[in-house]
Amino acid sequence: SFHDTPLTEEVFDKAIRSDAYLLEVWWQSESEEEGGGRSTRHQPTDDEDVDEPLVHIFDEDEWQEHTYVLDREGSVTVKALGWTQGGCCGVWGTVGLEALVRIEDIRRRIGDAASVLELGAGCGAAGLACAQIGARRVVITDGDKRELPLMRQNIEQYLQCSDGVSPHAATTLAWGTAHAESHADLGSSKSCFDVIITIETTYVREYIKPLIESIAFFLKRGGRAYIYNSRTATFERAADNRTAVYAAIKTCGLVCQEVTLLQVNFDTAIQSDSYLLEVWHDV
Repeated sequence: SFHDTPLTEEVFDKAIRSDAYLLEVWWQSESEEEGGGRSTRHQPTDDEDVDEPLVHIFDEDEWQEHTYVLDREGSVTVKALGWTQGGCCGVWGTVGLEALVRIEDIRRRIGDAASVLELGAGCGAAGLACAQIGARRVVITDGDKRELPLMRQNIEQYLQCSDGVSPHAATTLAWGTAHAESHADLGSSKSCFDVIITIETTYVREYIKPLIESIAFFLKRGGRAYIYNSRTATFERAADNRTAVYAAIKTCGLVCQEVTLLQVNFDTAIQSDSYLLEVWHDV
């Protein structure tokens, strides 16, 4: 069943993406090489010479440059290195990035910010965009240590400073209050960022509350956080995850309002479950 609903053909069609596929894989036997059926599944013995599996196929040590034009005039064009595997997409869609630039209130707040923190950054494209539109200091973070060389390389390569000393930084940061309290290399302590952004990070329910705890810890009083999400993990419901986001925001002493996306002229289609929240400390 799918979410306690009988898995009818109609439900299944809605549950999977149009480009999804399932492959059955087995060892080829001699009978199959000669056109036989697939009933005999050959397993190699210990003394057979078997090629090593492609264990490094998703290693992220080779990067490809991606270009994101975030406004109609082309005045905000972000270049960032991203992965060569997984479709070479760099980011999961550009609506979240475009919103930072095309929604005037958000763009103005980021442009006036002394400090911006990106959570769950991946390659850090959103943080690079914030620096380009005026944020004086951007800290790009991700909980995956394997992302750190990529984030640092993007800062070094695309956020050049005239004096050679960059105010921007990248670091690993796991979510949750305990991790935030023990993290000393962000340059400040609690309530130190004017703006916090996080894109496509609330699609797994178990990580939602730790994410919101991190926002509550690092966000200045009077500052704003922006949460954009359009995705849902397999066998989770978008509505349930969204409810969990609102619940965590309230539990952490924050308040929020939804930012209208339909009035913004994006280059790509907005998915039906997409939302953008503006979050701040309750007075």
